[in-house]
Amino acid sequence: PKMAFGTGYHETTRLMLHLLPDVIEKGSWVLDAGTGTGVLAIGAVKLGASNVFAFDIDDWSITNALENAYINQVDSEVEIRKGSIEVVPGNSLYDAVLANINRNTIIELLPDLTRHVKPGGCLLLSGLLISDRQHVLDQEPLNPFRLVQSRRENDWIALHLLKPDS
Repeated sequence: PKMAFGTGYHETTRLMLHLLPDVIEKGSWVLDAGTGTGVLAIGAVKLGASNVFAFDIDDWSITNALENAYINQVDSEVEIRKGSIEVVPGNSLYDAVLANINRNTIIELLPDLTRHVKPGGCLLLSGLLISDRQHVLDQEPLNPFRLVQSRRENDWIALHLLKPDS
């Protein structure tokens, strides 16, 4: 993983990887916000996603994620761009949107992240402490979403939310 985040050794990455099989289906389209090493994007493809759009603001992360996608032979299914939410194609909708970042960044990106979840799709959030749970769930952009499950490891949590079909 070199110098990027997301080695699989941190609780939040493991939590997200444990949730992925519940939400990725064959042919899924996935958005990976703050991809780091690309481990979640790679995992999504290995579980059957046909298209993953991943982004990160860190140069090291982009270099490392591209290399890891190539090594794991998923580079044809994963598109990785440098930047933040503005690099995501405007009207694109995804079956699953993943964000394993930190509370403040997640809250800042929530209006855009939720907009990119297609009806009936899911949003997986981590990088959150147990104490962040209610504060994040109380954010306005999550009002139409339903909490499917919350997973915990030590002091960290991951949230699996579902967007209504209509």
